[in-house]
Amino acid sequence: MGLNPATVNTAPPLCGIEQPRQVHTIADRFATANTYIIDAHPLIVVDPRSEMHVQLLCEYIESILKRSLAEIGMIVLTNLHADQLAGLAAMRRMVRTPVAAAAALLRLAQSQRETLHAYGWSHPGRSAFPPSFERQMRFVSDWLEDGTYISSCWQVIACSGHSPDSLCLYNPATAEFISGDTVIAIQRRTPVLRASSDRHQLETMLRFLRTLHVHYVYPGYGRPVLAVHPLSNLGVEW
Repeated sequence: MGLNPATVNTAPPLCGIEQPRQVHTIADRFATANTYIIDAHPLIVVDPRSEMHVQLLCEYIESILKRSLAEIGMIVLTNLHADQLAGLAAMRRMVRTPVAAAAALLRLAQSQRETLHAYGWSHPGRSAFPPSFERQMRFVSDWLEDGTYISSCWQVIACSGHSPDSLCLYNPATAEFISGDTVIAIQRRTPVLRASSDRHQLETMLRFLRTLHVHYVYPGYGRPVLAVHPLSNLGVEW
């Protein structure tokens, strides 16, 4: 799955019409780790994080958005790291809704299992991934491909440079960008792209992200960034 700028332009018709922003932030007490709610139809929860985040987002949906938890149509994981596990389990106890993650991870898992088998290393209980990945992959029902759309104008962007399971969500109609762990904004005035070992892939991703029409960046860690073109000066965290 590559980063193909052309896919951004093949949006549904409504994506060409400017719309009010849809993202609401649920942060922990230190405003570092973030969960996001996309106020669309249906609702989308992005990165449940911890049980505390889940409790806060449920209260927010019912008290502030005046909507029902039954309206949550999808839970999107921008990555499958261990810090997501408690929140995902808590969400699944409350709502039985599809859980989505990057399709690149599924293909990587299949490839690594085939490699293990080819070298005779495969046996019951053996895994190519950390236990937290394996547990969360069991929850995932929808594998999102790069360039596809969820809930009207929200486009999936596979950003596998920092980690193979990373994805971002971009809405050209609202100029919003949910970056997960790919772009962070902790103790910095401008967001930064987290580096990968593949420098060519990193440079390609950096050029691509700088072309997006974005006014709001919602990182997995750090405060959301509001600016005219917050990704135009996107730096790199080495």
